[in-house]
Amino acid sequence: MNALGRKGLSDFQIKLLFIIPTMTVLVFIVIYPIVWSIYLSFNDYRAVLPEPPRFVGIQNYVEILTDPVMWKHMQITGKFVFLAVFSQFIIGFGVALMLNRQFRGKGLITTLMLTPMMLAPVIVGIFWRFLFDPSLSNASTHQSA
Repeated sequence: MNALGRKGLSDFQIKLLFIIPTMTVLVFIVIYPIVWSIYLSFNDYRAVLPEPPRFVGIQNYVEILTDPVMWKHMQITGKFVFLAVFSQFIIGFGVALMLNRQFRGKGLITTLMLTPMMLAPVIVGIFWRFLFDPSLSNASTHQSA
């Protein structure tokens, strides 16, 4: 008997049951705000005023692109991004080259460098454990009573 002749859901339908809720959440959390922001970028809109958005076309883009203060801020941001990315690349590449060689204490240094990356998920896991079993966080108060 093939998949179509069996009673119950097919593999494709089961996949859809798992994917559709995730896609729905994704649309409402990510895609809808992007579309709404693009819509508002073509309107004169103030969130603090009760007036509805008023369509102005590309006027907002023209104002931003012709504003010299905006270009000054873009220059500062561009310089900062370039310096930050360049310095992180140089430092990261240098550390990677250093750790690629064999030397005394390599394991300790590698462990010390990777520990902060490993600690974050561990701390989150401990928080979730306390959320699901609050008696763990109150163990000391129960013993003294």
